[in-house]
Amino acid sequence: VYDCAFDNCELISFLNVPASLHNISLTTLKMLTSLQSIEVSSNNLSLFSIDGVLCNRSTSRIIYYPLKKNDDAYVVPNEIKGICAESFDSNPYLNILTLGSNVNYLESNSVINCTNLTTLNYDSSAVVSSVLKNSGSSLGYSVIFGPNVVYFPDYFLSNDLHLKHISFSSNP
Repeated sequence: VYDCAFDNCELISFLNVPASLHNISLTTLKMLTSLQSIEVSSNNLSLFSIDGVLCNRSTSRIIYYPLKKNDDAYVVPNEIKGICAESFDSNPYLNILTLGSNVNYLESNSVINCTNLTTLNYDSSAVVSSVLKNSGSSLGYSVIFGPNVVYFPDYFLSNDLHLKHISFSSNP
């Protein structure tokens, strides 16, 4: 499904992906401004979904967390190994995002414009350049790093005016 395939389809809240569909552009998904959930046929060889979130089967990465998925908190499932760019874009409900130790690949700007985010729990040794962009509550948010975090690249959380608190957990 190419860019703008569902332009101005503002009432679509549920997307059911058949086994025959192997690619959906991120632009198309972002145009579904009422989307709450994505389900994928279990016979699809390229895509799958977990709890309404679209994922890539071959790389075990989250492709897209629906704009109107109204969970206050989301824990990335253990099956997921990576987060694609702009996977979490402009969701107004998400307050707490937990990325577990199995997440070993994060593209730049994986979390973008999630302005109600108050906590990011991050426990991975993945090397990333910039996870958050224009995200975090304007009242401030916290980042909690787990014991598996071993490296911070240059500018990891630079110029983040909403970052209020950073802590490091030593609990395995």
